[in-house]
Amino acid sequence: MQIKLTPTTADDLSAITEAIVIDLWHEGQPSEFWLTGNGILTFTLNDEEGVVCYVRLDDEAPFVRLHTQFLSEGKCSKRRLVIAMIDAFKVVIPHLVERGFKGIVAESISPTLIAWLQKQGFVAVDESDDYVLRFASVVECSAS
Repeated sequence: MQIKLTPTTADDLSAITEAIVIDLWHEGQPSEFWLTGNGILTFTLNDEEGVVCYVRLDDEAPFVRLHTQFLSEGKCSKRRLVIAMIDAFKVVIPHLVERGFKGIVAESISPTLIAWLQKQGFVAVDESDDYVLRFASVVECSAS
């Protein structure tokens, strides 16, 4: 599967708004949050079939915080999403390492998303809803 990271523009706002309206985790969030130019990296993740999700990374040195806006149910299968996100990590992580970041932090209370994050190597942070993927562990895993 071929992925493509493209700028998120004003043309995407109606689709983002539609996704936010039915997303209990992001209810009330402004759609403009997802536009390219916000955060250190904000993009639309696409595959051959079209938009998979919207992604924003914010600087919380030494880590980056991952925000993801999933599409409305039925617009993108979980299989497409998982494959595209794994491929996106392969593209984005080397750039973040080059910039000196030590890992990615994601916040979630969704049991499904937490299980997926943990499968990718994210670990819980104390008593918070944060999960961190330390880049050293990614390098170690890929070397074995």
